[in-house]
Amino acid sequence: MRPLSPYEMHQRQRFLRPDAYRWMRPDAARFFKTQPLPRAVAAPGEHKFRVGQLRIPRGQEGGGRFTDEGGASGGEGLDDLQLVAGDGSRGRGGLALIFIELASKLVEAFRSENGLFDLFGSRTGTVAHTSLDGNDIFGSNSTSPTYTGADRRAAEQMRDLLIQKYPEVMNIDNIGYKPNDALFHAETNILLRAAQQNGGTLSGRSLDIYVDRPMCSSCSTVLPKVGLELGNPTVRFFDPDGRMSTISDGLFSDGDVN
Repeated sequence: MRPLSPYEMHQRQRFLRPDAYRWMRPDAARFFKTQPLPRAVAAPGEHKFRVGQLRIPRGQEGGGRFTDEGGASGGEGLDDLQLVAGDGSRGRGGLALIFIELASKLVEAFRSENGLFDLFGSRTGTVAHTSLDGNDIFGSNSTSPTYTGADRRAAEQMRDLLIQKYPEVMNIDNIGYKPNDALFHAETNILLRAAQQNGGTLSGRSLDIYVDRPMCSSCSTVLPKVGLELGNPTVRFFDPDGRMSTISDGLFSDGDVN
């Protein structure tokens, strides 16, 4: 069976009956390999386990159990999928790959809904996704039609702050050049939007963010400083190739999820 196009995925979700969750098993998400899980099946509060809940992979300690015992949280977003391996470590292994697969479907649906393709059907720009307290948050670069005037003002304010505080990192001679351009990329945009929805800070938070293009060198240089200014969260960025980049305590590291 061929993968569905973004248009077909959008149409399928449009015509799915709103109470379809009544006929779906609670862990249905793990069976959707080549198509996104329609959000209509994930009505909150109607079943014991959330549709986004996944099981710890076989062969690991605790294999077969749901990753969040009892389904205490009522959220519906991808933050329900905590990237926990069988030994309790976060960020690597099979669940990280599942996170990438599910997040990529949400990003493709977002692209379809907002027309983020050129005349030949190729993707334009970059889109990022995360989930915070059950709410989906998308980020985009400054050339996207989904990038707002408020986004630009927030990016410019952050750029000016970083130039003042970290002149050894930022370009102070030409503020429009690398690595300052990272402030207008999807990775920074999604952090700024998440902070705005969290009272202006990400202090004490951990975020898993999927970005549908590999991270550039400007972002790897500047994002750790952006993180510090937003309260020093731990943030893991995942790209379509399975590469994970982490920022925390003003530092940057990268590697593969396997």
